[in-house]
Amino acid sequence: MKILKNHSDSFQYPFFSKILLSIIGMVFSFCATSQSFQFEKGYSDFPFTYNHIIVSASGSGSYVPYDNAWISCGVATKAGSIWLGAYGPASFTNQFSQPVNDMVYNINAADTTETFTFSVNNGNIQLNILSGCSDKWLINGNQLVCQGVNAGLRIQIHSSQPFTQVDIQHNGLMDGSLVTMVLDEVLEFADTHSSIKVQPIPPQKICLGNAIPDIPIAISGDNNELGLINCSVSSSDQQLIADSNITVVGTKGDRYIHFTKTPAYAGIVSLLLNIRDDDGLYIQIPITLEVLKGNVKVMIKTKSNLCKGETVTLDGTPAKGIWNINQNTMSDDLTTNSAGLSMQNGKLIANNVGKYQLSYTVVDSSTGCSLSTNTSIQVHDLPVNKVFTAKGTLLCEGSELPLSAPNAASYQWFKNQQPLQEKTQVIQVKTSGNYAVQIKDSNGCVNPALIQVSITGIAKPKAAFVINSYCTNLPIQLQNQSDVSQSGPVNFQWIDSRGNSSYDATPSFIYQTAGEVKIQLKITSQVCPSLISDAVKTMLIESPDKGKTLPELTTQETTVRLQSGRAGKQYQWQPASAFVNASVPNPILNVTEGKHEYTVTVTNASGCTVTDTLVVNAAANNGIYVANVFSPNGDGQNDKLIVNLIGYTHLKFFRVYDRKGRLLFQTSNVGEGWDGTVNGSLQPLDTYVWVAEALNDKGQRIYREGSTTLLR
Repeated sequence: MKILKNHSDSFQYPFFSKILLSIIGMVFSFCATSQSFQFEKGYSDFPFTYNHIIVSASGSGSYVPYDNAWISCGVATKAGSIWLGAYGPASFTNQFSQPVNDMVYNINAADTTETFTFSVNNGNIQLNILSGCSDKWLINGNQLVCQGVNAGLRIQIHSSQPFTQVDIQHNGLMDGSLVTMVLDEVLEFADTHSSIKVQPIPPQKICLGNAIPDIPIAISGDNNELGLINCSVSSSDQQLIADSNITVVGTKGDRYIHFTKTPAYAGIVSLLLNIRDDDGLYIQIPITLEVLKGNVKVMIKTKSNLCKGETVTLDGTPAKGIWNINQNTMSDDLTTNSAGLSMQNGKLIANNVGKYQLSYTVVDSSTGCSLSTNTSIQVHDLPVNKVFTAKGTLLCEGSELPLSAPNAASYQWFKNQQPLQEKTQVIQVKTSGNYAVQIKDSNGCVNPALIQVSITGIAKPKAAFVINSYCTNLPIQLQNQSDVSQSGPVNFQWIDSRGNSSYDATPSFIYQTAGEVKIQLKITSQVCPSLISDAVKTMLIESPDKGKTLPELTTQETTVRLQSGRAGKQYQWQPASAFVNASVPNPILNVTEGKHEYTVTVTNASGCTVTDTLVVNAAANNGIYVANVFSPNGDGQNDKLIVNLIGYTHLKFFRVYDRKGRLLFQTSNVGEGWDGTVNGSLQPLDTYVWVAEALNDKGQRIYREGSTTLLR
C-alpha cells in the first residue's frame, strides 16, 4: 500500500495524518459502495455474539483502527478495520466461547515481505486462500507471506481439532495491513460440520505439452456428511484451462481432480476447489496451477542422409541431452541398437538400411521441463562395386577389352589397387592386371570393398627350337625352346622339307639318307588364333664313319697315355677299369704285363658314333710298380693306389706319406691299397710319396720309392 508509507510520521503529525486518511477514506468509500460488510467485524465491533458464540478480541503492539474502507484484488475491508503492524510488530487474538473448526479473515493493502503467522490453541492448522490475488501470496506452513503490492485476499484458518482461540502475528514490515473478521456462516458450520476437514493442496506445476496429472483431494470427516457434499473446480483463466475440462471424480473422501485437456500455452491459473452441501457448508480451497515452458532452444545438427556403415558426430544443443532413436533411448555407453543405429563416444553409426526418427531431449534447468526436437534420418545401402566383362577376361596382345560398371554418379577405376585416370562408366584396357571400380551413387554412398576382376593377358608365342643330333638312322631330337608361358593353350605344328610333320611339343624325326633338311615350327594361340609365331632351321644330315685299328703300342712302362686320334664330343674307352679316366680323348692306362686290346668309341656333334681298336704290348721287368696317378672318386676305375709285384712274391711293407712326412697308409698285403682317406676323411688333391719293400722266392730283397698324384 504505497500511499501508506511512513506510519510513524503520521502519528507524529496528527493534522497531516488526518488529511491523508480523509483523502484515502473518500477514495475507498467510493470503491467499496457496492460491498456489504454486515458479516465483517472490525476494531470496535468486539465483543459480539453470533450464532450463540461470544467472540472477543485483544491485541498488542501496532494494533490500531483504520477509519476508511479499502478494496484490492476484489477483496474489501470495512471502515473501522484493524490496522495491524502499522508502525512495527503487532499481534491480534480472537477468543470464542464455544469451540469452532474454521475462521475466515479479509486482509488488504499488504505489501511485499509482510508476514502473518497464525496459530490456534488446539490442533494443527491449515491455511487456505479462498479468493483474492493468490499469485501475490505464499503459504508456508502456518505463515502467510506477501509477495506483491496492494495485495488483498480472503484467508481460511482450518484446524484438525476444534479450537477456542486464534492468534495472528505481524512482522511489522512495510506499512502493515488491514484485517477484518468475516463471519458469513463460518461460525455456524463450524459447529454443524465440525467433522469435515480438507487438507491444503500445494501448488501444481506441469510442463507444457504434458497432460495434467490427477490431483488428489484429502477430505476427512463423518462418513454420512462426506456423502452429502458436492465438489467442483473453477478456473480463473478459461483460455488456459476451462471449467468444462476440469472434473472432480470419486465419492465421499476418496476424490481427485481430473483434467480432460492439456493446456496449449504456458501460464499461471488459479483454481478454486468448491465444497458445498445443502446444509450451508461452503469451503473454498485455492490451487495454483502453473504451466511451465522451457526457455532453451533445442537443435540437432547432423546429416539427414547416411550411408550404411557411416559414422557421424551427433551435435545437440544445448549439451548433455538424451538421444532417442525410434523411441529407444541412446547414450554413450550403449553400443548397439535394434533400430539399426548405434551410438558410441558421441558418434552415430549407421548399422542397417532404413528410415529412423532421431530425437534429442534436454531438461530445462530453470523449469525442469523436457524440451525435444527430432529429425528423420535415412540410411542408404552401399552400392556394389561390380565390374562387368561382356567380352570375357582374356586380353589378346595388341587388342583392347571393355570393362563396365553399374550406373552411378561417379566412378574411380583401379589397376592392381592403384587409381587410374579413367572416370567413366566404361573403360578400354590394353594390359593385363587386377581391375576394380569404386562407384558413388546418387545418395553420395561409396562402398570401400572393391571387387577385383583379373584380366589375363594372352601374349604372342615366341617360337624357338634347337637340334641336338643330325645323324642318319638315329632319332633326331628337336628340343622346343619356345616361350608360351603367357600365351595360354597353344597348338604346335612341325613340318620338314622331306614331308615329315608332327603336332607334338617335342617330336623326333629319323632320316635314312644324308643331306640338307629344312624344319619349321609354327605355334598358334588357341585363345587368340590371330597370335601366330614360327621358327625355321636348316641342317645337314651326316652319315657315321667306319671304325679302324690303331697302330700297336709296345711299352715297358707301368703307365702309358693313349691317343684316340679323332675329334668328337664324347669318348668311351673299354675296358674302363684299366684307365684312370676312360671318358677323355687321351686317357692314362695302367699297364699290366702282356698284350691287351682296347677300344675307344667316339661320338661327334651330329650324334654319329665310330669305334676304333688299339693293342698295347707290355713287356715289363721284374720289380715293384705303383701307378703315378689314381682317382678315388667311386666310379670303379682306379679308385685305390695299389702296389704291383713282378717277379716278387712277398710284400714286407707299402707305405704312403704326405708332403710333411706324415704316414697316411701302410700295408703288407698284396692287393690292399690306399683309398685316399685318413680316418674316413678324403685327402686333398696333391702329390704323395710312397715306399715299398718285397722279397722273391729266393729271399732276395727289393726296395723302391716314388710319388703319385691324387686326382678326382
